[in-house]
Amino acid sequence: MVLARYQEASAGRASSLRLQWDGQSLEFERSLQAASVLYVSSGAQENYRWIVDASGAAALRVRAAHRNAIEQEVLTQCRPMAQQQG
Repeated sequence: MVLARYQEASAGRASSLRLQWDGQSLEFERSLQAASVLYVSSGAQENYRWIVDASGAAALRVRAAHRNAIEQEVLTQCRPMAQQQG
């Protein structure tokens, strides 16, 4: 399971998120991208991208540090679950 916690800067618009999966945790900052919502990892993990498409599905991608590296998908077709009330 992947846990994505979005931090809102204004109503309905997240400016950052914390992503947790498989014992790992990454911090991301929102970046501008035309076709989808893109979050770029901050700090030492700058090569990770969390991309949310128009349907709400998300993917986690990573690229090696060298400039000719090809982006690799780490997680795909992540979909939101209903929030638990409690």
